[in-house]
Amino acid sequence: MLDAIYNIANKKTNLIARKYQIHSSFTIIKGASKTGKTSIIKQYLSALPNASYLYIDLKDLRIDKEVIKAELQDFCITNKIHTLVIEAYEKDIPLPNVLEIILSTEDNLYIDGFTQLNIYNLDFEEFLAFDSRYDTLDTAFTHFLQTSSYPEMYFVHQDHRQKQLQNILKLSLNPLELQIMIHSAKLLGQKVSAFQMFERLKLQQKLSKDMFYKTFYGLMEKGYLYWVEKFGHSRATKKLFTLDFNIKNVLTLQKDFSRLFETLVFLEMLKRGSEIYYADGIDFYLPNENRIVLTMPFSNEDVLFKKIESIEAFIIENGVMHVEVVTMNAETKLGLPYAIVEMMPFIQWAIVEGE
Repeated sequence: MLDAIYNIANKKTNLIARKYQIHSSFTIIKGASKTGKTSIIKQYLSALPNASYLYIDLKDLRIDKEVIKAELQDFCITNKIHTLVIEAYEKDIPLPNVLEIILSTEDNLYIDGFTQLNIYNLDFEEFLAFDSRYDTLDTAFTHFLQTSSYPEMYFVHQDHRQKQLQNILKLSLNPLELQIMIHSAKLLGQKVSAFQMFERLKLQQKLSKDMFYKTFYGLMEKGYLYWVEKFGHSRATKKLFTLDFNIKNVLTLQKDFSRLFETLVFLEMLKRGSEIYYADGIDFYLPNENRIVLTMPFSNEDVLFKKIESIEAFIIENGVMHVEVVTMNAETKLGLPYAIVEMMPFIQWAIVEGE
């Protein structure tokens, strides 16, 4: 079996480069299903001689895991394997002594000596590399909003994208996980507790509290759901977000562009590894960067002045130096005595944020 896997050449397909790069000889690539872990790995392998690596995907139904456990070490020695890749890695598979090991997983996985690389869906800059058909950034952004941040969606005809994203979630999640994602989509960007989620869901189906909590927090561990804590109030209800801004439109019939836009902005910051909170009247507060990010897709200077007045005390008290107001197309800059307030379109803000 290992001979058969080894002899399957890694096809040199025209993979579109992502922002992620594998730098460590021992790397764990973590991310939700379909976020692009495999393409990042194959991009890396494409620069290596075929005979130097062994690529194993444990989700491949043709693979016998017991054979892998029993024979992997000897096979790597006999064939002088330099780089071993195991996708969907499971902890009970012993790792052989080779010079490079790359593992992919959805779950939290900590192994001494390994570096973790967190993978997310496309940000706006990466989307531009995937889909470069547009004459202007405004047109490209409109298309980005209508599609999703899942990489494979840009190779699907627009008439089938919604159904395809539903299929991705059905294949990636078990029935309870999917139900929790549907409820999360309805509550996108809202302040909610796990208990409130449980109370809503148990009205529709028989459900134990233990199973719900295990599944709910499992979705957070895998990167399907995210919570944003209230600054200075760790016990307050948290704001809930999903791994893709368009999931609300795919899993519910509710339309709320402001929530979609807020999620879009959150995901751009999440990928930078920023420490993110919310506060009263403030969408996002990044204390380590002394800045506030507000999402106001359709706004003007008069509305902005009123908004800044309402959060002025927080800005001064916490020494905020920069307030960024992300819009669809409005742009202005205010030089206040205590902070710089800059209103800018998402397409401009996202490119700066992604640097």
